[in-house]
Amino acid sequence: MKDWLGIEEFLEVAATLSFSKAAARLGISKSHVSKRIRELEDRMGVRLLSRTTRAVALTDAGRDYAERCRKIVDNLKDAELILKDQQVNPVGLIRLTVAGAFGEQYLVPLLAEFMAMHPRLEIALDFTNRQVNLMEEPYDLAVRAGPLSDNVTYSARRLTGYRLMICGSPAYLDAKGRPKTPKDLSHHDCLAGTLPFWRFSQGSAFEKVHISGRWHANNGHALVAAAKAGLGLTQLPEFYVRKAIADGSLEPVLDDWLKRDVDIWALYYRRDYLPTKVRLLIAFLEEKLPHRL
Repeated sequence: MKDWLGIEEFLEVAATLSFSKAAARLGISKSHVSKRIRELEDRMGVRLLSRTTRAVALTDAGRDYAERCRKIVDNLKDAELILKDQQVNPVGLIRLTVAGAFGEQYLVPLLAEFMAMHPRLEIALDFTNRQVNLMEEPYDLAVRAGPLSDNVTYSARRLTGYRLMICGSPAYLDAKGRPKTPKDLSHHDCLAGTLPFWRFSQGSAFEKVHISGRWHANNGHALVAAAKAGLGLTQLPEFYVRKAIADGSLEPVLDDWLKRDVDIWALYYRRDYLPTKVRLLIAFLEEKLPHRL
């Protein structure tokens, strides 16, 4: 492109403030650099560099022009990276964070399958319940459940969902009674997880009901074990308690108050361009996971 002639040479001189250093970086002669910049200045009709026998400096016009040209060059480099990244066989590391049994039971087998399909990929998987900052922490993807906040720093794609269930052992329910409404929980021992409340669906929204009890655990299997032992009621995703309900060791209650699914999301830092490796992984998980667990 004719109008681009001299810009590469000018940017190197602007960066080094030296014709000699610019020529060395570009692998061309100093006279060629000088000629190209002189032609650029003639074409623009403005002096971009102030030259003396001892020093080179940018003029005000040159400083402004260099800044604008660098942005164009950076955009061209970004475009090149995007094109290189558009490949069937992605390369590199995907840093992923997930929490709980969903990650262990559902996500890990799918990640292993995805890696078998793409042998040049690496996966770094971090199991944590804490809220992560996708703008500041080095995660490509966070898989989290529950309602989305109004945070504008991330984008979200729904992967699947699950139904919440409240269960207790038949012996506990025979002794303490079967709650009919969430308000009845104030008379029950509630096995608390990571949150001090339980969610109940009312129409299209969730209602929070604060609970109390003697057992606290941030592990779903520990809550299932306590409930089976008759220590109280627990609220967990259905996939945690499905087997126990089937064998009769746990009994569900308050089903009419738990009609709405809890969504599981793939969250990633909001950006203009999503790396192909991450985009392919999200699409794979969307395809493989059922609509509801």
